[in-house]
This record gives sequence, C-alpha cells and structure tokens, in this order.
Amino acid sequence: MGEKREYKIYIQRTPAISGYGGYDEWTLDELSSEAADYLMEELDKLVKRVAKKANTTGGYTGVN
Repeated sequence: MGEKREYKIYIQRTPAISGYGGYDEWTLDELSSEAADYLMEELDKLVKRVAKKANTTGGYTGVN
C-alpha cells in the first residue's frame, strides 16, 4: 500500500448563512492512494449533482 495522507474538506460561505455560519470542516485521517482517488471522484460527482439540481454551475476549480 502507498503513502497515506490526512485530508481536510471544508466549505466556506461568503457571506455566512444564518444557522450555518461561514465555515465547516471534515477530516479523514490516513487515506491510502486508492481511497483518496475514490474520495476525489465522489466529491466531484457530488458537486456536479448539487449544481445541476440547483440550476447553477459548479465543479473542480483547480489545485492550491
């Protein structure tokens, strides 16, 4: 098995939304490369589904 890394997923709202605030975060500890690939694929699918349902655009915006 390959190197494992910690992953943090966060959502930042600008401006903040009442009841949700401006920031939420999730952490996944020590994912294998295979699990990380799955995570990225599923996140991409999720964002695209939500954007489509909301009649807006959305998707991966690049690396930081």
